[in-house]
Amino acid sequence: MPGATSNIKGSCIKSVEDFVRNRGGKPLWDKIISRLTPEEGALFTGLILAGDWYPLSAYNHLLNAIAEELSAGNPIIGLEIGRKVIADGLSGIYKIFLDILNTGYILSKAPLLWKRYFDRETMQILDVSARHLLISVSDDFLPGKTFCNSVLGGILLTIERSGGKNAAGREIHCRSEHAAHCQFDISWE
Repeated sequence: MPGATSNIKGSCIKSVEDFVRNRGGKPLWDKIISRLTPEEGALFTGLILAGDWYPLSAYNHLLNAIAEELSAGNPIIGLEIGRKVIADGLSGIYKIFLDILNTGYILSKAPLLWKRYFDRETMQILDVSARHLLISVSDDFLPGKTFCNSVLGGILLTIERSGGKNAAGREIHCRSEHAAHCQFDISWE
């Protein structure tokens, strides 16, 4: 259950675990977990429950540890992680909506879906048009760049899955650089 700090649903963590295990199995997962504090590592050892809430700060540290282990600290790996998380999350009933609704409409509803996975972070659509999106994510939580790249990767995959082609984007404001919120500017064909 959500507490006094920002949290993320376990389903996202399960996707990240799958991302790591697909690259190196349990030994790689264990190696990454060993980079965390014992308290954080204990959160991700054993059964991760998809419906439970986990501290967002620990998830952020997990993503940073993955970047250290798999990409020599380069946070760009977050793009791949975000794509995996969203690919897993957009299965089932959501896949049907992606096939029948247009990209702009789907993106305009993203903040509602966001709240299912983040208890305190808020997502706000600042502008959405036929081929452009300006989106903001805010919270008191201070993320690392790997986390921010995972958000961007997830947004890009959502656009592609809903029919957008050649989606590209960048983060123009970042909380990790002391901005009030993370802001992403995205376009597609």
